Amino acid sequence: MRKQSMENQGEVVQSESALSKEVTRRQAIKAIGAGGLLIACAPFLFGKTASAASSKDKDVKNVQDVLSLTDVESLKRLSKAERKDGMIVNLLGYYKAGDGGQKTLVYLSKSKEQENGGTVHRPNDGGGAWHVLHDGIGQFRWFGIFDESIPADHALDSLVNDESFHRIEASSDLLLIKRHVFHRSNLELDFQNHTMYTYGAENADRDNPFAAMMFFQGVKVGNPITVTLPYVKNEKGTLVQAEFSEDSDYLYVGNNKMFAEHEWYYVETDVRPMEQVPGRLPIGGGSSDKEIQKLLRVTKVGKSASDTEYVAFNYLNAWPLKSKRKITYQKIEPVFHVHIKNLKFEG
Repeated sequence: MRKQSMENQGEVVQSESALSKEVTRRQAIKAIGAGGLLIACAPFLFGKTASAASSKDKDVKNVQDVLSLTDVESLKRLSKAERKDGMIVNLLGYYKAGDGGQKTLVYLSKSKEQENGGTVHRPNDGGGAWHVLHDGIGQFRWFGIFDESIPADHALDSLVNDESFHRIEASSDLLLIKRHVFHRSNLELDFQNHTMYTYGAENADRDNPFAAMMFFQGVKVGNPITVTLPYVKNEKGTLVQAEFSEDSDYLYVGNNKMFAEHEWYYVETDVRPMEQVPGRLPIGGGSSDKEIQKLLRVTKVGKSASDTEYVAFNYLNAWPLKSKRKITYQKIEPVFHVHIKNLKFEG
């Protein structure tokens, strides 16, 4: 036995046999050819660092051999006999070893996920799927994208729509040719000062101010609620027209039992009626002439414990709204905490 001391770390004991195995490992790596399969489950190559020990080593538990392949096509060619559930594979590249597309995947025999070219690969003979192992950070190079010569639209869709990723990184310039709409939150896209090119991108729809290359948008929840502002009783008990909500953050909702604090609603009034004003042109009456068109958050339900008709929002309304006017409330699940940074744009 040979002993080698390490400062502040005790002692490391290494046997002559382990040293000879390391020499064998180096020789094996040097002798590997350019074929797709480098080595299949070989303890002598990866040793206990990657695959722990053979099944005969009873002192080492919960360890398995790791297969290394040079490219994605080699992975997909593995036959049913060569695959087993939970099997781990190290890919040394996407098209070839060392091209930057390296990743580690696990085989899930019961997976029904569709092939997406990057984070999920299905075997050529069908059955199960290979899933990339990750720490929540996604890479475009997993999809074989290393520059702007290949559109990155499909990779972007696959990564953003997989909520197991909280961060996506670009390691090169990218090309986008489609306009993307996403509905998720809690995501950071770091382009690391690379350029997004959009030459040849599809045209935006007419009169669509939101036709961005990447648009994060909330989603509607349930059906809209439309209420008509009522007449109110005066001191004589007679129903009379009234004005609602001017200089107040409370809006009439009819039945506030359907609302809860911190919920979000898109609030919209109907078209403002046309009014004749002496000495000037009439006001109101236009198809888009609406006093309120806002996404608002509920801050309080009811003016008092007994109130069932009003809700307070994070907005002080300055418009007088008279009886018979309509207000529509559409519940929204907004997008939160999406951060796009270090992006240069050319298109």
